[in-house]
Amino acid sequence: MKSFQEQGVYGYKLGDSVVITPQYNYAKDFYKGNGVVYLNKKVGVIDRKNNIVIPIKYHKVYILNDSLYKVRNKGEYFWDDIYGVVGKNDRLILPLHFKSINLSKNKLLVSKRKFGKINKGRYGVSYNPTQVYGIYDLNGDVILEPEFSSFKKLGQDTLLVGKDSHYALVKTDGSFITDLKYTAFGEYYFNKAKIRADNLYGFINRKGIEVIAPEFRMVSPFYTNEFTVIRKENGKVGFININGELIFEGDYEILRFPHLNAAAARLNNKWGLIDLQGKILIPFQHTNFIREFEGIIGFKKDSKWAVFDSTGKQLTDYRFDSFTMFHNQNKESPDQSFYKLKSSPFLQSLAFVEDSNQYGIIDSNGKFLIPLNNSKEIVFELLEKIKIK
Repeated sequence: MKSFQEQGVYGYKLGDSVVITPQYNYAKDFYKGNGVVYLNKKVGVIDRKNNIVIPIKYHKVYILNDSLYKVRNKGEYFWDDIYGVVGKNDRLILPLHFKSINLSKNKLLVSKRKFGKINKGRYGVSYNPTQVYGIYDLNGDVILEPEFSSFKKLGQDTLLVGKDSHYALVKTDGSFITDLKYTAFGEYYFNKAKIRADNLYGFINRKGIEVIAPEFRMVSPFYTNEFTVIRKENGKVGFININGELIFEGDYEILRFPHLNAAAARLNNKWGLIDLQGKILIPFQHTNFIREFEGIIGFKKDSKWAVFDSTGKQLTDYRFDSFTMFHNQNKESPDQSFYKLKSSPFLQSLAFVEDSNQYGIIDSNGKFLIPLNNSKEIVFELLEKIKIK
């Protein structure tokens, strides 16, 4: 049944036949056997015979399924809409005091405001609200009390919940997969998330199994399905593989994530490049570096930049006064790089270089894609022409 308008009021038709004569201020098309109708600035629900299913008394009504309805009214303050859930004939399922309600896999995922002190002043109201989350079943019975400060879906029936600065994995049926014991919980890469317990870091899979026990002072996520970087409690840094096995350990001040089997490292405030076994590929005599994931590598020495490849081969002289990446500038962070490379308008990683007040574009092989020119504007005009259309 479709709504239609006649002389400023709405009714319903089935095909060309009028089923419900126009009588409402507004009406939405039928959905799951119900029609949402508006009358005198209030909203309710009717069935196909124009019987009232939900009284026309709410600010908004949303159809969740063929027998459950999310209803919304204005709260005490203009910014505080409140939601509840009712069944047919306005049978109360959840009272109207929630900030949000969503139906997911036959569960009601809810949030509500938890206010601190509310001060009513002459010109308004100041408040300190926090938001807490929980789960109810379709009968309104509690599965998880709304007391969690964070709620994140990780799959069809798995949540990451937070409370009192601790995190746990929970099923949507309310059963805890892990204890509420992790003080940090990162994003999943290759079915491994970075966790912190008792101030030590490790990794956990989506089933809640600690696949690499929390025993490191710091770890990087597994951005690739091979290796990542760790710092041990004794201060040493190194690489571990996906099974948690140590494959290199050293005394560097900083060790970056490995790309193409090589990683930038800093020793005595100087940067260099090493391979996964710790072999030095580029000596530690540089004040800065820029590296794009699977792309261009630049190292700076004595105020000049040179271009290298991931084996340590020097591709240009130390000649550039400035060296600017088009993506992921001055960072060696593959989570950023994946995004930047995918969104790049160019087919390859490029750098904008300056040499004695002339400007050009070089690629990851150290070759000039756009030769040196006295004008930045001309260089960027030429760059526009090689963008992916």
